[in-house]
Amino acid sequence: MNTTESSSSPTETPDLDGSDQSKPRSFLESKIWFGVFIAAGVAIAITSWVLLTRADSTMESFTYTEFDPPKDSLDFSLVNQHGETFTLFDHEGEATILTFLYTSCTDVCPFIGAKLREVLDILGDDTESLNIAVITMDPERDTPERVVEYGKRLRMDSEWDYLLGEQSVLEPIWQEYFVGLPTVGDQAVFATQDDIERYDLNLGLSDLNERTANDVRFEFGGGYDVGHSTPIMIIDKNLKVRIVAGQHFDPLEFATDVRKVLNES
Repeated sequence: MNTTESSSSPTETPDLDGSDQSKPRSFLESKIWFGVFIAAGVAIAITSWVLLTRADSTMESFTYTEFDPPKDSLDFSLVNQHGETFTLFDHEGEATILTFLYTSCTDVCPFIGAKLREVLDILGDDTESLNIAVITMDPERDTPERVVEYGKRLRMDSEWDYLLGEQSVLEPIWQEYFVGLPTVGDQAVFATQDDIERYDLNLGLSDLNERTANDVRFEFGGGYDVGHSTPIMIIDKNLKVRIVAGQHFDPLEFATDVRKVLNES
């Protein structure tokens, strides 16, 4: 990404009760609503695809948006935070959760990471044939070293493949999976606790995982903002995209959908 990180960065941690008045509330609300707008566009695109290709289905119903019929996935081969290559099509016969994050995020991304940790906690031992693949939305700042520390703080480093690459390589993947191109903005604004609750970013999280998400965003967040949509997809054992949820997903409900896909023959 041909940008440079802002030379200024937050020098104080905003109060979680929303009392910090140093951050422009209108800017944050604009960002949140930008995310909602993008998510709505993603939903329209998915709905249009489903309506154009719908077939009669006898498959079990899911809580979150189901591709009916399932959508072919795009193969990709990227290097993870440990220098290992992850190729999607090498995981035929397994299920994969796919999402898109960046470590400098001051609001949504750490909570998605914490929710994925919650999903694993709920599934327990039922994750032997489950992969979690995260594709960066900020290839310039998401270095392997930074991503490793980020994953460790979320208790996810050994659980996910956080995939990196040049923007030119990532762009067709972003486009294929309804994310689109990221929008680079100005200095990021930290969400308040009121914002987090209003937009269900902490929905279904244990106290431990919510505290962890907050700690991580204050530790890693800052610099320029990267606007992007945040689909969380389930790809089944036949490498078909089956389910997509948004940033407000409930880990328990999502884990139930994951288990249904894992139990399919």
